[in-house]
Amino acid sequence: MEIRLYATLREIVGGKSVYIDSLPEMTIEHLLQEIFIIHPALRAQIYDQEGQLRPSIHVLVNGRDTRFLAGLDTPVQAHDQVSIFPPVGGGGPKAAQPASKLGPATKQGLTRVTLKFTTHARERMGRDRLGFTFAGDTLRALLNDLCAQYDVGDLILDARGEVQPGLQVVINGRFAYLMGHLDAPIHDGDLVVLIHRSTVAF
Repeated sequence: MEIRLYATLREIVGGKSVYIDSLPEMTIEHLLQEIFIIHPALRAQIYDQEGQLRPSIHVLVNGRDTRFLAGLDTPVQAHDQVSIFPPVGGGGPKAAQPASKLGPATKQGLTRVTLKFTTHARERMGRDRLGFTFAGDTLRALLNDLCAQYDVGDLILDARGEVQPGLQVVINGRFAYLMGHLDAPIHDGDLVVLIHRSTVAF
């Protein structure tokens, strides 16, 4: 079974993925323990001193954050896509929480934007606009934090952590793929629109 890793976790294992033998009735907790046997240095990065998942670590199963499923008890099977995200660049570890609780964007490493949703994302969020504060200054950091804090991961990022094929992201009227795609810079006050292909205009 392949487990995709991102950012600093890749540096620790020397690659983008780790592989384990899947077991019947395996959970995320079992999966992580198997990974720690192969790569013990990951334990301190993923678990805190009490043996709990660090608030800044996000484990996604088929694009959905396990915090919105059954946490460490979330079941996984051999065909599932599992991804583990460490904290994004630009800010220290923090618990996932609504942007309104993160404080003003003047705090070091935080960026405040206006998000506009269309079709599927709008239905899931129950709104068409959201003021959102995230740690970092790139589209990747924004989308990672959005998927970690709200149950929209399956609509926005695929199992590899890339933008879903049916989604276009527009930053201040420019398509993100023309600005570096996931590395596109995001600044305070930007308007970021998530457009699914079924949307004609925004």
